[in-house]
Amino acid sequence: MANLFAQRVSSELERAGSSAGNWRRLDSPAELAPGPDQAGADVAGNNRAELTISALSLCFSVSHDEEYIELRALHPGGTIDLKARAHHYVLLLLARIRLASRALPPDEQGWVHQEVLLNQMRTDTSRLYIDIYRVRRQLAAAGVHDAGNIIERRPGTRRLRLGVARLEIHEIPDAVP
Repeated sequence: MANLFAQRVSSELERAGSSAGNWRRLDSPAELAPGPDQAGADVAGNNRAELTISALSLCFSVSHDEEYIELRALHPGGTIDLKARAHHYVLLLLARIRLASRALPPDEQGWVHQEVLLNQMRTDTSRLYIDIYRVRRQLAAAGVHDAGNIIERRPGTRRLRLGVARLEIHEIPDAVP
């Protein structure tokens, strides 16, 4: 079913891209890495040559109602301001799951069954896959070379987790008029 969805999305993107000239099919997460002409617009620091998921710490700033989620990726060379995006919600949920399982060994932290995550998101598989694609694409455009590893999957189990272990979640205080 997921493979059929991926094929359908790819063909739709290819058809749309052929008329707009903006899209191309990506066969693997490795292809999400930015080309030499793509700049990470909101990247502070210049140590991008070695920027990988394992070097990142994610810092979430979340509104009380969770409608607004800002994300910053901290790394030894600086900070990437990923701004507020709707697709950060899946990362926030996975971050909370990973933080809640800190007592477990590192290899066991944060794993969740896809159906449980979908219930928490109140959405379907298609939306989840689109959000994961957008997260990977955003990180790749910011210069993260292995952006596809932001979400890890256990083959054959339908389990996934956030690929970053260093996490912070802060609530944004409500504005007082």
